[in-house]
Order: sequence, then C-alpha cells, then structure tokens
Amino acid sequence: MPYHVYTRSGVSAVGVIVETAKEALAKAAELLEEGHREVIFKDLLGNVLDRTVVVIMAEIEVDRCETTDAPTDDLQDRDHLRYARAAKAGGEATPG
Repeated sequence: MPYHVYTRSGVSAVGVIVETAKEALAKAAELLEEGHREVIFKDLLGNVLDRTVVVIMAEIEVDRCETTDAPTDDLQDRDHLRYARAAKAGGEATPG
C-alpha cells in the first residue's frame, strides 16, 4: 500500500510517495535527521495515519514476507489497515 510521507517548513513542504510502510518509516527518519520537526504520514486517499499505525503496517508487511512470497491485493491492505486502526483504538478486530 503506498504512503505519502511529508513535512512542512514555513511555506514550503517536502514529500515523497513510497510503496511500503517500511520505506515510509525510513523516509520519516531521514527527514527527522535533516532537522524537520514533524513528519506526517498519509495514505493515498488523504487520510492522516498515526506513526503507530504505520509501524503496525510495517510489521504486517514483514510477517507477510516471512510467510509467503505471494503478492497481496489492495483489499487485503485495507483489511490490515482497518485492523491496525482498531488495535490502536483498543477495539476487537481481526485481520481478514
């Protein structure tokens, strides 16, 4: 699932679109090292994602790679994102 990672500095903004949550976290770390105070994660629909959700998504991506080499589709990604959001909110959801 692609992610938009960006930061604002005054009237300018720096952003990049990456393919995986792991890449999003790496880019965020890079931007923070460059001195940016805040990094924002969004999905391509424009929903702001908490860093915790991106970390959970990165863990899910790692688990998928370890268990199978088969590609996943967008529906599965949305299901996992829904699970990550519910887990963050303390809800009872299971990934499907």
